[in-house]
Amino acid sequence: MSILPKFQFIAEALNANGGFAPQASAKLLADSEAVLNTHLIRYPRETVAKFNRRNENVHYRNFMLSACNRFTGFLFSKSASRQLSGLYQTMTDDIDRQGNHINQFWQVFAVNAKARGSMLVLIDMPQQLPDNRADQINNRVLPYFNMIEPEWIQDYVLDDEGRFDWVALPIRYQNKPAWKVWTSTEWRIQEPRKDGAVYEQAEHGLGINPVLIFTESDLFPCYGEFSQIAELTKAWFNRTSERDEQLRGQTFNVFTYQLGDLETAETVASTLNIGVNNALLYKGERPGFIAPEASCLQNYAEVILALEEAIKEIGHHIEMTAQQEAAAALNLRMKNLSSSLSLFAQRLADFERNCWDVAARWLNQTQVPLITWPINYDIADVGQELSILQQMQAAGFADSVIREQQKRIIQIQFNGLDNDEIDTLIQDTESAKMEIQTNDPNLA
Repeated sequence: MSILPKFQFIAEALNANGGFAPQASAKLLADSEAVLNTHLIRYPRETVAKFNRRNENVHYRNFMLSACNRFTGFLFSKSASRQLSGLYQTMTDDIDRQGNHINQFWQVFAVNAKARGSMLVLIDMPQQLPDNRADQINNRVLPYFNMIEPEWIQDYVLDDEGRFDWVALPIRYQNKPAWKVWTSTEWRIQEPRKDGAVYEQAEHGLGINPVLIFTESDLFPCYGEFSQIAELTKAWFNRTSERDEQLRGQTFNVFTYQLGDLETAETVASTLNIGVNNALLYKGERPGFIAPEASCLQNYAEVILALEEAIKEIGHHIEMTAQQEAAAALNLRMKNLSSSLSLFAQRLADFERNCWDVAARWLNQTQVPLITWPINYDIADVGQELSILQQMQAAGFADSVIREQQKRIIQIQFNGLDNDEIDTLIQDTESAKMEIQTNDPNLA
């Protein structure tokens, strides 16, 4: 069980598993056993059998993954710059010893970090070192980055600077559970408890704990802005399940059977093949079936829509057409997204530098790679910016103002290019404009 259960809850929302995927476990249970690992909330008077059926039929919509993928799509529309050589360059091609290039590693890392608000990376090193550098490169005996989700932490203590003084992570040792504890001076493998017997230990000589903490905004444990999406998703998960129950109550007819003067429920039960539990037995006038009011469904629809809108706002979801969103609101959302991207990129850049610093310590290198991440994200609607340009031209704005607006449009439209390529496009645009003016007799 995680000592940080909120991270586990967020992970289930991101990965669509655990309590957000109770169908399989529900199908295996008898009607007397209630599903335990589910984020559906049971009604006070709901039978176990009915609750299990709701868990079988519930469906999940992964708002968290969509929001994180959208955010990181903007984040990695611009590439980080790394000045690497020698062993460092060799490391980047397989940064995690699982065949992933460093760019792929950070993209996956960013999705997980944005969802949770916190993530860890252990910069580790193989224990057996070769005799020479050539063998070290050929056998890839190099430091590597090991991504760790914070819900796996078994125990920890922070130092005065917010870094791990020590941290315990779960491993398997000789086919049994154990902890691997990292400190600023050593690692050790021990029984899975704080004062457990030590199986192995060694000094690493780094002078720093190699398990590094990334947080989106605060000290660990930090729950980021997208962590709210997990809570809202749980509410959506329950409201849609309850709505489906309401729909069943309104759209499925109840079979009725009129009892004769000499008939009773007991005498009919033996001949009514579908079972008396599925039929409403009555004498005299036929009773009306009381269905839930249609207004109940309307209320559920409004609540569900409100939840979806709240999730969109938190996840920086932007409708890019004027019909869907007013210009003022659109600009505000774009500015909020740009600000969030810049802050996240800055913290991720600092974190990568810290990772390379630990790698340099493993290699006994004094030179650390120079890492630069883009931090200026100007998210805007190109169509709206073109409209502003036309209005400026019609109003007779100075040529210098017009040129700046043209530059802004080019930078927005081609924000994935590097600065030199954007400068070339701007120069080409200005040259084309001058050529048109030279060839136009009305402008001569």
